[in-house]
This record gives sequence, C-alpha cells and structure tokens, in this order.
Amino acid sequence: MSELLNKAKSARFRWQLLTTVSALSLIAGEVVCQDAAASSREGGGNTVWIELGGQLERIGGTGDPFTPDFTFATPTPGAFKPESPIDAQQQGRYGFGGEGKISFRPGGAQWIFSAAVRYGRSNSNKHIQKQTNFPSHKRVFHTPSFSTSYMRPANLADFAETRASKEESHAIADFQAGKDVGLGMFGRASTSTFSFGARFAQFTSRANVNIKARPDLEYYNGLASHNTGNPSKYFYNAVPKFHAYTAVGQNTRSFHGIGPSVSWNASAPVVGNPESATVAVDWGINASILFGRQKANVSHQTSAHYFRYKYVNPTHIFQGLTHYVTTINRGGHSNSRSVVVPNVGGFVGLSMKLPNSQVSFGYRGDIFFGAMDTGIDARHSSNTSFQGPYAKISIGFGG
Repeated sequence: MSELLNKAKSARFRWQLLTTVSALSLIAGEVVCQDAAASSREGGGNTVWIELGGQLERIGGTGDPFTPDFTFATPTPGAFKPESPIDAQQQGRYGFGGEGKISFRPGGAQWIFSAAVRYGRSNSNKHIQKQTNFPSHKRVFHTPSFSTSYMRPANLADFAETRASKEESHAIADFQAGKDVGLGMFGRASTSTFSFGARFAQFTSRANVNIKARPDLEYYNGLASHNTGNPSKYFYNAVPKFHAYTAVGQNTRSFHGIGPSVSWNASAPVVGNPESATVAVDWGINASILFGRQKANVSHQTSAHYFRYKYVNPTHIFQGLTHYVTTINRGGHSNSRSVVVPNVGGFVGLSMKLPNSQVSFGYRGDIFFGAMDTGIDARHSSNTSFQGPYAKISIGFGG
C-alpha cells in the first residue's frame, strides 16, 4: 500500500513539475511572439538553424563487474594473466553516438527556442581463453633390483575461460528557451546566451558473464598402480589435485528521469570578419535536477568443486579420482526506487562560422550524480558520466 502511495505522490510531483515548466515555456513564448511581431514590423525575418553531429564518449558508472572469490587468488594464477576474468568484464573504452538540434530565432529577436537530442551506445563482447604450459614433473620407476627417474610433461594444466558481453545505451533530450543577454560582451559578433527549460535522460545497461577456471592445479607424491597388483614394482609421483570453478551472472540496470534545466553558452570570435568567415572559441556550462526512477535486477551463481587423484597407471593415466567438496554460492539483488539526480556538464571548442553555416568541434562532458544502481549483492548508487570529443555542422535558413 505504501509503495502505491509513493508512486502516486511521485507521479503528482512529476506532473506539477511538467506543468511548471510548460507554464514558463508559454510565458517565454509570449515574450518571443511579442519580439517577433516587433521585428516583423521592422522588416526582420525568421531564422531556423539545424545542427547535426556525432561524438566519441568515454562512459563511466554503468555497472560493477562480477567478482567471485576465486578471481582474487594470490599470487595471481598464470591463467589469469594478462587479463583476468574481472578485466574481461570492463565496459568498452568508448561509445559512439549522434546528436541533432533545431533552433528557432524570430528575426531580430534575442529569444531562441531549441530542441536537442543526443543518443549513444557502446557494446563489448569478449571471449578470453588462457591455458598455462603443461608443467614437467619427476616420475620414478622402481623395481627391487634398480631404480630410475625421469622428467615427463603433465597432461593437465591451469586454464581460465571467460565469456563476457556488456551493452549500454543513453539518450538525453533538452527543450529550452534562451535569450542572448550579452551581445558583443566578448567582442564584435560574440554571443552569451542563458537558457532554461527541461531535460530528459534515459540510461540502460545489460551484462552477461560466464567463467570457467582451474587456477590452482598442484601435484603431489602418489603411489602408482600396476596391472599385476604389485604396488612395489612401479612407483610414480606427481599426482594432481585442483579446484574447478564455474561462475555465471546477469544484470539489467536503468535510470530515466526528467526535470528543470539551465545553461549558459557563449562564443567569442578570435580571427576573421563577421561578414564573411570567423573562427571562434565556444564554451558553455549546464545544470539540471532530474526526478526519476532507478532500477536494477542482478543475479549470479558460483560453483566450486575440489578434485584429487590418488595414483597414475603405467600408461600415464590419472586414476582414483575423488570429488571431495562442492560449494554453490548464489546472490544478487533487485531494486526499483524513485531518485533525485543532480546533473552538471560543460564543453569547450572551436568553430568556423560562415553567414549561413557553421562547423564546430571540441570536448564535452556530463555527469549524473547517483543515477545508476551498480551494485551486485546490494544497492550501490554510482555517478554516470559521459565525456569525449564531438564534431557537428550547422546550417541556417532564413534571416
């Protein structure tokens, strides 16, 4: 019952938030219309800018890796080098994405309406298989009359196999009304625009992992058997014992939220003629508070088996296998709750501006505090971040 009440309160709050943002937008729209009407009487025209671009983003805070106890063996087993089962689960280094924006500025007015969307995703699929060299060990041949020994390669070795897949996607949409409050503040043809509106964000991630490993193979002295049943005629040492592990895990995580946003974007020309072409320095900062829901569904299981052979026969086959211990550990958690996520970001770049077009590139970053539940066995909120270079082209119509 309390959960239903909480959902109802959350829904009412989001509705009030959207109503407030809509009201502010309508007020801004009325001001824009008045400015546009005044501009039209003065003979001004409308200007629409369409912007398209792409980005290469470093993504952080999408989920913790599965870390069964055996992956922390010390010293590090040879089968876990150079990449361990934990390393194999890392998120892809970069994600790729695109963006689009449309801006409407009534001719001669200082107000700007804009709608923008960014989308990105990353995928990582790894299959790492490592087996150490077969160790050599001493074997002894013994009879009542003489004894001799020799080195022989073993027929077992340490190994580890990890299959891990991870995918992530994110979408950010902004709807804003802004006003150029500092025309010429940083020189001729410079701009300084403050905007307010609403931001929507949605993040999702999924991961699957399957690990099989025999990281602690050891050999010990063991008595050999002989087909005549006379154990004193043949004696071999170096009989193996080891653990065999299997671990599987799956998770899905998400966050979606909406809330008010503000931003400040500025541009200052450094070289060129505003009537033909200029090169400008661009920068900006943004902030928002998102009200939304954080979800996670995580499960994992680890099985550990201990095996020990007792002897080896004259054809060098290990025999007398004993399965001593089986341990199965299960875990995970499920979470769905309302959260408040502050967001800050910024960018810096360069642009080449022509009268009706513009090419820009730079570096941009956004961080969403406590957006995703990245925990394995319990909830653990982590910051989700996106940062990396971008490039975009803008084309203007009208004016």
